[in-house]
Amino acid sequence: MHTYSKSVLGLSAIRSATFVDRLHDYETALVGSGYKSRVVRFHLHSVAHFGVWLEREGVELGTIDETTVAAFERHRSRCRCPATSRSRCRSVVSCIHVFLHHLRTQGMAPAADPPAQPKLLVSEFLQWMTAHRGAVGATIASYQLYVTNLVDFLGDDPQTYTATGLRDFMAKRYRHYARNSMRMVLAAVRMFLRYLAVEGRCRPGLEHALTSPAIWSQQSLPQGLAAEDVQRILTLCPSTPTGIRDRAVLLLLTRLGLRASDVVALRLSDVCFETATIKVSGKGSREVQLPLPQELGTTADKIVDHVPCSILVVR
Repeated sequence: MHTYSKSVLGLSAIRSATFVDRLHDYETALVGSGYKSRVVRFHLHSVAHFGVWLEREGVELGTIDETTVAAFERHRSRCRCPATSRSRCRSVVSCIHVFLHHLRTQGMAPAADPPAQPKLLVSEFLQWMTAHRGAVGATIASYQLYVTNLVDFLGDDPQTYTATGLRDFMAKRYRHYARNSMRMVLAAVRMFLRYLAVEGRCRPGLEHALTSPAIWSQQSLPQGLAAEDVQRILTLCPSTPTGIRDRAVLLLLTRLGLRASDVVALRLSDVCFETATIKVSGKGSREVQLPLPQELGTTADKIVDHVPCSILVVR
């Protein structure tokens, strides 16, 4: 490849000039998108390995899809491809998905199939989550994935669900998950089982059959910034409209402890200068009134006077 002094593993074993050209184009697209050199190189090693495997399997580049990528993922556990990267990192498959998306945008691979509609049982659960639990966005998407996997594994009749079946599902489908990720799956599955029990569709108490993995206190406690470091960061914000906006965001995070999603959802109308309060919509769309610190109130007043509305969007 033209960007690096070292050769890309597996590239010399690819006979297809078309695939090599596509790999050059992909490299250019990654560099143009701002990827760091080491990340680009990891992508190129992964895609070159994919190219070697495609030729060994006799698969045409213009026919690849998610099924092809899944077959390549299974191949990696028993890979014997010569002179290719032997990385076992799960990010390799993510690189192939990015490459597939690149080919599709160039019209060189079949378009993706439209997303399948959730099963009726899952759809009803998601509607219940939205209406009664205030769940939105990423929560609904992750719950749909985990609950759909459960229904595919155990079947559409919740009356047949057993503690043994639930434990078997977790052991076979999510044994490779880290402990924190496993807790997310368990949260979705338990909520689904509670919903089914409330609706009279399965035996109550099944959620207690699943135990959470142990996460010891302070095992990975993150280190926060010292007060002087926070103050130094705040003083670096310039007096430009964007700098004033950034200072307000930092104050919301450090003084009030808001989450990033809380800050994104805020509007100037949520700030009440008369009562020195700020309205925040937390989880479940619950609104709370928080005190408006003097420092934050002064910054918010500057935003009203000096910052154009187009700059207020936090991304």
